[in-house]
Amino acid sequence: MACASCNNNYTRPNPCNPCNKQTDTCDDAVQIAYVPGTACTIGITYNCITSTLSLKEGIQNCETDTRMVWNADTGCINYYSERYTNNMETGVPNIICASEIASAINLCDLNDVSDNACDPDQCALLVYQKTANCGANCKGVNDMWVPWTVADHKSDYLTYVMGFNDEGCPIVLDVPGDKSKYWWAMWRGDSKFGYTQPNKVDNLPTDSNGDPLVISQNADGSPIVAPVKLGDIFKPSECTYFDPANGYAIANPGGNEICYYEFQGRMNISLDMVVTSAREQKVYFNEHIATIHDTRFFPNIGDGEYIDLPVHAVWQNNSDGKIMPIWLRIDNQGRLLLSGEETARTMSGKANYIALGIDDAVDWKWRG
Repeated sequence: MACASCNNNYTRPNPCNPCNKQTDTCDDAVQIAYVPGTACTIGITYNCITSTLSLKEGIQNCETDTRMVWNADTGCINYYSERYTNNMETGVPNIICASEIASAINLCDLNDVSDNACDPDQCALLVYQKTANCGANCKGVNDMWVPWTVADHKSDYLTYVMGFNDEGCPIVLDVPGDKSKYWWAMWRGDSKFGYTQPNKVDNLPTDSNGDPLVISQNADGSPIVAPVKLGDIFKPSECTYFDPANGYAIANPGGNEICYYEFQGRMNISLDMVVTSAREQKVYFNEHIATIHDTRFFPNIGDGEYIDLPVHAVWQNNSDGKIMPIWLRIDNQGRLLLSGEETARTMSGKANYIALGIDDAVDWKWRG
């Protein structure tokens, strides 16, 4: 094409404009813009002509070589600055450890820890509290670690008892197998603390005096062990005797004794009595035949109350050997009272006995 057709309006050479004609839309300003959809590429436009320039390779070649690496062995973050670009293996990095970061974090700042964990009561434990009735494998929105204190968790019973094993780890003492029985919790013979029940033995262990040892408790409930002194139990602590009433007499010295057993709270009574004059057949009711000599041995009972002895028998006479029952009781005045039918009593042989073979042990509340 001849340049004459361009109206001789020439400009600087422009390969895209064969006439080197300056148009109305072209100017001398340089325009630079990012090329969309590219990686670090820009376009440069001058006088309606655009050229592209990729910066990616240049940036990669020119950027500083810094690294931040987590060291799982030390629990620290190693930061390598550009000073160690060419000496990464031997260079000394800057180190920030997780323990340093954690030292600035309060427990209650964690998401699943209760807000009051930063202000717990004295000797509080931290326990994990799940939402009630959430179900298996359920994560409740309020599941979190909360402080636990004795003052807020008092109860009158326990199902499980917590302790520690040989390694000092917390464990729970399981409930006994037979929960229908009472069990003792104590330090056992196998050098372990747990539940046990008393062993059955044929004989109780004894002390140096041969008295059996038994477990009991003080008035305050504290447990004690002591020997049961059998000699004191079977030996009367104090004794007295009966004074016969008018018309009656003691048959022999060995048949007049009343002894109080302190450890048993019982009285042993031995007595044989006879009449001092012949008597006709008679039905007696509360006939006064003797009185306890020492008033301390009187029973501590009210008026109209009695301590009854077992029913006994006496010989009817000396020839036929028949016997008849009599009933003996003692009132609060220490009087021995006889009731029952007595046949004629003579002054010879067995027929003069009005009470015979009394050898009874009865519960007793003495006046002391």
